[in-house]
Amino acid sequence: MELKNRWSSLVLFALGVGVCLLSLRLPFGTLRQPREGFMPFFLGLLLAGLSLADFLFAQGKKNNHSEAKNNYRRVWLAGGAMAFYALLFSFVGYLLATFGVILWILRLVYRVRWGTALLFSTGAAGLSFILFVYALNVPLPPGILKGLIR
Repeated sequence: MELKNRWSSLVLFALGVGVCLLSLRLPFGTLRQPREGFMPFFLGLLLAGLSLADFLFAQGKKNNHSEAKNNYRRVWLAGGAMAFYALLFSFVGYLLATFGVILWILRLVYRVRWGTALLFSTGAAGLSFILFVYALNVPLPPGILKGLIR
């Protein structure tokens, strides 16, 4: 099984590098005004980096099949969080929906303590809002906080 994992990591690394190289043929743009090649390049870079990390750091680890069965619960909880996010995004707005989904995932999927989950959810929602709205000028739905933010 370990050999299959190593090969799949190498194949995904090659795919990521290929995406990066092919995206260089497209106009790249800048951080403030990205063009067609911007997103594929960074996604290919992410894929190559994560698959290389998997190849290097996951060597020698055995797969525990009983643990894999318990992960189905996590998958369903994370899927429920994404459905929750999609349904409430426009109504409650970006900040509250993002805060809620991160809190849901941290508490129910990863079982993080309440204080840590609240702190991380608040920080992640707030910092990503600042990044998207103020740095990248992406209009996000304010939802029920319309009078309080921008």
